[in-house]
Formats: sequence, C-alpha cells, structure tokens
Amino acid sequence: MKEEIENNNNKVEGKDREIKQLQEKLNQRNDLVIEELIAQNEFYKQSIKELTNNVLSIKEEMETKIRRRNDCTDFADAPGIHKINPDREGPFDVLCDSATAGPGWTVIQQRINGKEDFYRDWTTYREGFGSFDGDFFLGLERIHRLTRAQPHELYIHMEGFDGDIKYRRYDQFAISGEEDQYTLITLGKSEGSAKNDYLLYHKDKKFTTYDRDNDNLNSGNCANRDERGGGWWYGDCAYRY
Repeated sequence: MKEEIENNNNKVEGKDREIKQLQEKLNQRNDLVIEELIAQNEFYKQSIKELTNNVLSIKEEMETKIRRRNDCTDFADAPGIHKINPDREGPFDVLCDSATAGPGWTVIQQRINGKEDFYRDWTTYREGFGSFDGDFFLGLERIHRLTRAQPHELYIHMEGFDGDIKYRRYDQFAISGEEDQYTLITLGKSEGSAKNDYLLYHKDKKFTTYDRDNDNLNSGNCANRDERGGGWWYGDCAYRY
C-alpha cells in the first residue's frame, strides 16, 4: 500500500512538473504575442503619423500655391475656372479667358444667353451672381479686391446679334470699396473699335442698384428704368455703345 501511495505521489509530482512546464511555455508564447502586437501597434502609429505629415505637407503646398496665384495671368496657358487670392485675404473662383483679348484675362461680367436677371439688389451685386458657364457678375467686392491688389486693364467685348464685334480697352481700371459705394475711380486711356467712349462719362460715379440710389438723377433711379434696369455706375443714366 505504501509503495502504491508513493508511486501515485510521484505521478502527481510529475504531472505538476508537466503542467508547470506547459504554463511556462504558454506564458512565454503570450509574452511573444503581446510583444508582437505592441510592435505592430507602434508600426501602425508611425505609419499613420508619417501619412498625416504627408497629407499636411501636400495641403500646405497647395495652399501656398493658391496664395501665390494673384490673378488669371498665372493660368494664361490654361483658361477656365480657377481659384485666386489677389490680396491674401482669402481665395475665390474666377473665370479666366485667353481667347478674347490675349492670355490671362479675368472675366468680371458675362452676358451671353440672357437667362440671368441683372435687376438685382445691392447685396447681390456686392457678392456676385450667375454662373460661369452663362451670364454672371463677379461681384463688386471681388472686383475691388482685384483692382486694389495691383493695376488692371479693362477690356469690353461686345458682339451684336448680326455678328458685328466691337471692343473698348482701358489701360487702368479700379473701383473703391463699399465704404465709398464702389466708386469707379479710374479708367485711364482707352482705344478700340467702339466709336464713342461712353464709359468715361461714368468715371467717379458711385454704383447704383434699385435699392441703393447713388446716381445723379434728380428724380427716380436709373437702375429702375425698364430698358436698362440693373446695377451700374450711373451718372444720370447709362449711355449705350
């Protein structure tokens, strides 16, 4: 009986040793798995950090390019819709044209299909309206920012229903800010096939809309006239070319 008990005890001790060895192996394996998971986590964290830095770098590079693009001359070889930042006060979209009068012109007004109503209020003229693929007005505030940032020329292109084309080109063009009612402050010298320089009459005039009367008319508002309704730098009322 005693021998049998001793044999059983030896077997139990042997099993205990086996269990302990297995536990040690299991612990070692768990440690390896944990270490591997930690290493993978650090790798992913580093990869995410590098990717984030790359994205930020690309974003900063793009923003720098946008800030450096002052006007459409930067897109002379690629006309169309582009984002510019003429005075570093925030970018906005413009339509660049290189076909009408040479490369690098910024279109500030376009009337080609008559689908856009130009009988608008002061706020709408200030902010701009319409669509670049049709009739539009860029907006008085954006035009002011453009002409304040650097000297600009003005080119007026007119095409009749009969296909007759006339133009007038001014070597200086600028308007003041809203505090001065976006006054047309300069036009410079002009030349072109349009016989009369009617726009010169509107120099030094403030902008007028149907809800803000700044014209020189003693009674009434030029922006409300049926034939010529819309915002403009009216003196008395607008001349036609």
